[in-house]
Amino acid sequence: MPVPRAPAVPVQIEPPEPVRRVFPRLNGGPRRFRSSTVSVSVRLDERGRVVGAHVISATPYTSEFVVGAALVAAQQWVFRPCRLRGQAIVSDFVINFNFPEDPH
Repeated sequence: MPVPRAPAVPVQIEPPEPVRRVFPRLNGGPRRFRSSTVSVSVRLDERGRVVGAHVISATPYTSEFVVGAALVAAQQWVFRPCRLRGQAIVSDFVINFNFPEDPH
């Protein structure tokens, strides 16, 4: 005889939401650079603070200066924390920084 199952309860999750964004500063870097995208994964604590960050991808031939600037900027972001059933939880978030080609 089959065992009756309890009805499925939908998981109530609210993803993290940026409340303070910091954009990379490229002052003092290379005079020219190619169009590129740098993706940074950040670990957020229960308060929405960045507690860890690492580059997960970058367009080929992106200068180390641009990659480093993206990483430094991502570490300064602040979020409204992710919530599971109303409770703030640790989470991960990916930030994509797009750098247009320098016209000079």
